[in-house]
Amino acid sequence: MRDMTRPFSVYVLLSRDLMPIITEFQPGCMYEDMLVFTRDFIKTKPLDIHAPDGRIDPKRVGQVVSFYFERWLVENSDFARLPRLFASLEYMAPAVMYFAMAKTNYSLLDYLHKEIDLQLFLPCNFIDLAAEVNNLAVLSYHHTRGHRDCTTAAMDFASRHGNLEMVHFLHSNYPTIGCTEDALRRAVGNGHVAVVDFLARHQLPSQEIYRVGFGTTELFDKVAADGRLEMLQFLYSLGWNGSGNGLASAVRQEHVKVVEWLVQHVTTGPAMQVAADEGNLKLLILLHEQTPSDYNRGLINLDKAAANGHLAVLEYLHAHGATCTPKAMDVAIDNGHMEVVRWLCANQTEGCAANTLQLAADRGDLKLLALLHPPTGNCLDCINMDKAAANGYQDVVQYLHVHGGTCSTDAIDFATENDHLDVVQWLCENRTEGCTIKALQVAADRGKRKLFDLLRGHNKGEHDRIKMDTAAANGYIDILEYLHDHGATCTTDAMDLAAGKGHFEVVQWLDAMRTEGCTVNAMDVAAGRNDRAMVEYLFNASCSEPECSTKAMDNAAAGGHLDMLQWLRMNTTAGCTNDAVDQAARGNHWDVVKWLFANCKVDGSAKGPELAASNGHLELAKRLLEIRHLPCTTQVAISVARYGDVNLLQWLVEKYSHVATPHLLQSAVRGGHEATVEWVLCNVQRVCPGCAMDEAKDNERIARLLDAASNPRCRICRAVQASKLLLQRVRRRLNEKAT
Repeated sequence: MRDMTRPFSVYVLLSRDLMPIITEFQPGCMYEDMLVFTRDFIKTKPLDIHAPDGRIDPKRVGQVVSFYFERWLVENSDFARLPRLFASLEYMAPAVMYFAMAKTNYSLLDYLHKEIDLQLFLPCNFIDLAAEVNNLAVLSYHHTRGHRDCTTAAMDFASRHGNLEMVHFLHSNYPTIGCTEDALRRAVGNGHVAVVDFLARHQLPSQEIYRVGFGTTELFDKVAADGRLEMLQFLYSLGWNGSGNGLASAVRQEHVKVVEWLVQHVTTGPAMQVAADEGNLKLLILLHEQTPSDYNRGLINLDKAAANGHLAVLEYLHAHGATCTPKAMDVAIDNGHMEVVRWLCANQTEGCAANTLQLAADRGDLKLLALLHPPTGNCLDCINMDKAAANGYQDVVQYLHVHGGTCSTDAIDFATENDHLDVVQWLCENRTEGCTIKALQVAADRGKRKLFDLLRGHNKGEHDRIKMDTAAANGYIDILEYLHDHGATCTTDAMDLAAGKGHFEVVQWLDAMRTEGCTVNAMDVAAGRNDRAMVEYLFNASCSEPECSTKAMDNAAAGGHLDMLQWLRMNTTAGCTNDAVDQAARGNHWDVVKWLFANCKVDGSAKGPELAASNGHLELAKRLLEIRHLPCTTQVAISVARYGDVNLLQWLVEKYSHVATPHLLQSAVRGGHEATVEWVLCNVQRVCPGCAMDEAKDNERIARLLDAASNPRCRICRAVQASKLLLQRVRRRLNEKAT
């Protein structure tokens, strides 16, 4: 029955069932000093606080909050607020128990056992948890308190930690619990010889493991890889043994003492190859002295030693009959070990693969090519010079030509594309493969008449397939004339592009000499460039039907070309769209905007004020809203806040209440406008100063303004702020005690 002398609210605040529900749905009711333990705050920490099944793991929570809880205890050393903490945040009870054990805090442990319902700490097993934190004193404390329900996890943890005293205690007091194979594996893997000895003497976890083993070779090899000689010797005394893989791992890790011992007890396996690959000549000699026949059986290969540049190892291996493949030279070249390459050329007959010669040619490495060519005996008729030509390596091209190298039309095509004109000229004078239309097209597009004339004689009559469009776009009228005379083709793109780039003579020539004409794009783009002469010519020449589209006036409006707009309205019928108004607003062309509203069938759109405001044209944006009554979006207000116009922002919020969003604060902070930030904090609801702090990291005045603001923070920011306050209080309390 409830004690009637205590207020009902006390029972609510201490209720395990009610408080979690209240705090879940009423974020404002959480105690300020407990905000640092809320899930929102904990989730911002790097450690994952969830168990594999997705539930919150109290031990992981304990690891995250221990820093804050230790300081929280400075303010609450009498533990009186713990019941409220556990009632508000149920997962904190086992987390605090974890903390108390890890810190050996007996006063806290006594309080938890005496004042708190132990059901709150489920599913924690106190003995297992004490073993996990490797604290025998705390484990003994719980044992004397009558907690006797440990599991095999306790012995597993004790063995893993190498805590022999704890292992003794558990085995003496819980002899029937035992352990799992993991205890033995972890003790062996961590090098705890005394613990392994104890487990072996007591046949833990079972007799069968020591009789038939459980992957002992693999575990033995791992111990060798870790360099634990004492453990190896002890395991060997138990009858365990390893393989050559363990010896190889020890060689790789340079555990010299372990290698010296293992080589007497296990087969060599791949150990010598590893020593060679790693360039460890000392261990290689040691291993070779034990098993010299391995070289005679061809088990050791030079390739990886060459790849790693281990010249001393190569010399030693070569002297004892080791072999290599052409790959040795290939990988030595790839890795830039030129001393090794020269040694291989002088001492090995395997040579290199043809693709290595090709790679040297492609890279333009003439010295390497000349070095590799004589010893390999390979004929260079399998080496192609196309890439060397494409990369402009004329000396390599000439060398390959002299020694029988081949090429295709790609050589001139790619050399032309990459503007290696000396290579192109040499190929034209010394080779017969010629080029394709690709090279001619590149020369034409770039307006290189001399190059075009040179290539023309080395192409098999494909002139009629060359297009004139790009040459026209670039204004090369002499090239156009030649192409036209030799049957080249073009499309409407030729005049469209020439008109768009202002090549008036080219447009006139195309109109006079060709029949393809143009599309509306020609006048549309020319109007956007305000090229009156071009527009009038296209209009009078009637090169397309119709002459233009709505984009002509839209483009002219975007550029602020009022005269062009007036001419187009007088002489064409295409008209314009709302995009004309929007783009004119983007460019701050108010005279154009007014003219469009007065003379064209356009109403504008919400995009107009947005574009004007986002580009800083705030007065024009206001005129569109105030005079034309265009819709106002939240983006307009965000831009105004960024540019810092407090008066306009106030007008927008009063007239369009929907634009008063929390984003205004971040935008004002980003713009660095202190007065605007202050106004938003005072006049816009639901803004969180904490969320805008990142934007103010380079502005100390605004950062101080945000920090001092009285606006309520969001849940995450409240937790962060509470942690700062807690630390401040702790420092103050510690300073008071010090004085």
